Amino acid sequence: MTLERGLGFDPSMRTALTAALLVSTLSLLLLPAAQAASRDFPTVAARARRCERVARQLAAQERRTLAPSGCGIAEGCTARQRRRWARSATDYRAGNPALEGRVLFTDASPGHPDAAFVKENDPLVDPARISSRVEAGYIVRTRADADTVQARTGETAQREAALESGAQYVSTDYPVPDPDFGTGYFVAIPDGATF
Repeated sequence: MTLERGLGFDPSMRTALTAALLVSTLSLLLLPAAQAASRDFPTVAARARRCERVARQLAAQERRTLAPSGCGIAEGCTARQRRRWARSATDYRAGNPALEGRVLFTDASPGHPDAAFVKENDPLVDPARISSRVEAGYIVRTRADADTVQARTGETAQREAALESGAQYVSTDYPVPDPDFGTGYFVAIPDGATF
């Protein structure tokens, strides 16, 4: 939770969250006997839409649970509301600074007991920092591209650095090439390997 990011739902991770929800909720998407008998199976797109709905519901629940009254999004808060926002993060950590058994991560700096997730947006700035944080046990997310720059230019240095960084999550806006840019830029796990 930060004033800059709001409640911790990072829109750039929507695809990863949707995929994770799709996989983790397959058991919840079991077909009723009538559908199975008629072979009227929901498509992957229908399941993905359901996962998107679940993701929106989770984000809304997170906002309702943690947002201080009178300020739904921290970016639009007054100074007084920001102080209340900071207290809500403190209250969430109260009695359990390492967040054991808690549902959400707070946005804490590495070294704090509640730090678990770290965003390193640019893998080119300090590549060693990503690998050292992974080795220290943090979940690290980095970006393969940003602001359509790589898709427009076809530049792959950030993509290659992100894939080689060791980060558990690599975000991209281009899992397939965008024909509007004509560069053929896209991001995929090399050889379809899993790490």
